[in-house]
Amino acid sequence: MSDIVHLPLRKIIRDPRCQPRVTPLDAEHVEEMREAKANGDTFPPVVVYEEKHSPTRSDYYLSEGFHRFEVFDLDCEGEIPCILREGTLEDAIVNAMASNAAHGLKRTRGDLKKAIETMLSMCSDWSDRRIAEHCRCSFSYVSLVHRERDGVCDTAHPDESHAPVVKKGKDGVEREYTKPAKEAPKVKEFKEVVREAEEAAKVKHEGPAAPVGFDIKEWSRSFGTVVRLMAVAANRAAMMNGPEHRAAMLAADTVQKFITQTLSKPQKG
Repeated sequence: MSDIVHLPLRKIIRDPRCQPRVTPLDAEHVEEMREAKANGDTFPPVVVYEEKHSPTRSDYYLSEGFHRFEVFDLDCEGEIPCILREGTLEDAIVNAMASNAAHGLKRTRGDLKKAIETMLSMCSDWSDRRIAEHCRCSFSYVSLVHRERDGVCDTAHPDESHAPVVKKGKDGVEREYTKPAKEAPKVKEFKEVVREAEEAAKVKHEGPAAPVGFDIKEWSRSFGTVVRLMAVAANRAAMMNGPEHRAAMLAADTVQKFITQTLSKPQKG
């Protein structure tokens, strides 16, 4: 149950682990909020978790509203309106990782990655899909961050162990997940894809629309091949690690520049 109360600022703990942003406070945003407050604007209550240790002693952890708290603190306000929830510091951290998805200062890609990494560490029994729903982001991005954190590819070498992994879904039901063993792509194979893409790009079109007198079916088929091969190349690059990843990304960038230059040339009429 949540109640709206006014708590003294000095009682509220701003634990840095509850901060989902890479840069904790944006000074410019704080000043804009102070100006708005001075002009009569009001802000939603901050979210605070109360961890009771005894009938007379509790800790209050700020979970949402670090910029709002800073505004009240700078303006020497004694109290701040809060949505008070019962819970532990861990509850406050988990809730904080879902904040700023639809309101407040827009979170950056780095902020989202930090939130996902925090959830992967604190809720290791959660599935990637459940974490994506909690952090309000795509499942594919959570999976990518998960792989990067563990230092593994999405596809593994055949001799690696693929024991089932138990994950808990949003419904609370535990399920087993097993990834099939596949051979990881090599840079040499990737470069073959690059060469195929370069050859496919060497068609007789000079722009996103087929030139006059050029067979539209042939043009569409050739350009579709380029797009497909680029998708394959990007996917393989994302699955590689270390020097292989850098080499693959460099090759992908070469293909992208090649095709961009091809499509930017004036159309023949």
